[in-house]
Amino acid sequence: MTNHIIEETLKDLEELPGLTKFKGIVKEIGMTARAGELSGKPVNFAFIGNPGTGKVALARLVGEMLYRLQVLRKDQLFGVHKSDLTGQSSQETIQRVNGLIEKARGGIVYVDKVPDILALGKEVIQVMLDARETMIVLSGTREELAALLADAEVSPKINFRLEFPDYTPEELMEVAVRLAEDYQLTITREAAEKLQAIFLSRQHELGKLGNTRYAKDIIDKAYRRAASRIMTGGETDKLFPEDIEG
Repeated sequence: MTNHIIEETLKDLEELPGLTKFKGIVKEIGMTARAGELSGKPVNFAFIGNPGTGKVALARLVGEMLYRLQVLRKDQLFGVHKSDLTGQSSQETIQRVNGLIEKARGGIVYVDKVPDILALGKEVIQVMLDARETMIVLSGTREELAALLADAEVSPKINFRLEFPDYTPEELMEVAVRLAEDYQLTITREAAEKLQAIFLSRQHELGKLGNTRYAKDIIDKAYRRAASRIMTGGETDKLFPEDIEG
């Protein structure tokens, strides 16, 4: 049964553009869970990469797998914001952190703004990483996580470290096609060629541009242009080159 769960997770992973590269580590995580090595223990991850590289999507997928493997008690992701944890004193801050952990226990705690949380004190991160039966994900760029991952007290508590490279132009094309399909639109061949050329011309900037967020911004704007065309009686189900601007 557990092998079936892991295989289903890997199939789901194949449906996520740009994330199939993680099949090996996801299978390793699943096999580790199957062996009982994660049950009742802290389950801590470091997701290292630029924005828009699929970190949240993978966290949800791994969390769902661990829930089905009965490592986690609930398939729910909790985001962490500095404002939710900041108290009038360090003692109150720790109390708020403990409150968050209790609320999220058995689920997924996703820490996206690690430097902001770290500004409240390293103890805040340590309390999170000591939480049992809960999946903790520290997410950020290499620069944002470098000091924390080099810390002699924190580093040994991280079970898995995953590197998220920037998306390639080809992967962003896959993302763009799916985003267009979500709008029930087809990208014409000419529009696809223009979009591919945009991604290729900016491939060394894709990290700064937000990777999948950049593709989403282009398709969202293209959809709005298409919607304006539809209002004047134009074609309703296609994106043309004039709809695409990078």
